[in-house]
Amino acid sequence: MVLLSQELDPEQRLRVNTFFLTPDEALEANALADSMTRLWRAGKLDVEIVDP
Repeated sequence: MVLLSQELDPEQRLRVNTFFLTPDEALEANALADSMTRLWRAGKLDVEIVDP
């Protein structure tokens, strides 16, 4: 999962590259990213933010 800079993603959501996933896998990965975003915003998930 990646967290893009606020300039690129004002919503600040964790995202998954779904290019090589099947449609069902992509839906599952995006649902997981959404749940992880909620945990991160609640302070219950450690996220390491590094410069590209």
